Amino acid sequence: RNDLCLKMDVEGYEWLSLLFSSDECLLHFNQIIIELHWLNSDLNATIAQKIDILRKINKNFILVHIHGTNCRESLIVDGFKIHPVVEATFVRNDLLSEHKIISKPKLPISLDLPCDSCLHDIKLSEFYPYNNI
Repeated sequence: RNDLCLKMDVEGYEWLSLLFSSDECLLHFNQIIIELHWLNSDLNATIAQKIDILRKINKNFILVHIHGTNCRESLIVDGFKIHPVVEATFVRNDLLSEHKIISKPKLPISLDLPCDSCLHDIKLSEFYPYNNI
C-alpha cells in the first residue's frame, strides 16, 4: 500500500522513529503530518542526524505547510532566529504535478491556530529561513 497517512506527535521521539525508518517504509505514506521537536538541540538525536532525517524525508516528499508551536520560546542559533518546535505537513512528490512554490504566504495562515490560546501565535515569517521567502 502507498496510500497511508502518517500523523506523529510523540514529544521528540519522532527523530528516532524516522532515523530507523527506511525510504521504502516511508513510501507507504502519501502524507506525513508531524510535530518536530527540539530542532535546536541534540535531544533524542544529534543536530546532524536531524538534518539527515529531514534530507531523507525531502528525497520523496515536499513540505507543503509548516506552523510554529507557541508553547516554547524562540531562540537565536548562529545568528538566526529559529523556533524549536514546528508542525509540518509533507506530501509525497509523485502526488504533486509540479514541485515549485505556488504561493508565498505569511506564516501562520488563517487556518493555523495557536497551540496555547493564551499566547500569541508564532509568526514564522520572522524566522530563518521563512523570512527569506
